Amino acid sequence: ERFFLKILPLPKICYNEQSLMKALKDESWQVRRQAAFALGDLKSEAKEAISELTLLLEDEDINVRNAAESAIEEIENLK
Repeated sequence: ERFFLKILPLPKICYNEQSLMKALKDESWQVRRQAAFALGDLKSEAKEAISELTLLLEDEDINVRNAAESAIEEIENLK
């Protein structure tokens, strides 16, 4: 499940929202960051992920926090 996160950007068809949401809890900050970006790319198709992304706004890594904020804005069409 991790291999696809290292080769972004991918076509939307390669994204699986459930796998990405699971990746948001990965121990690696890079994986969490990439999963957040990928969910943001899904935009309104990833509305179920907003609650999980909101939790990442408190992540220990600033890169993850920034990616989560950006993803939430994309999903809510604020960007």
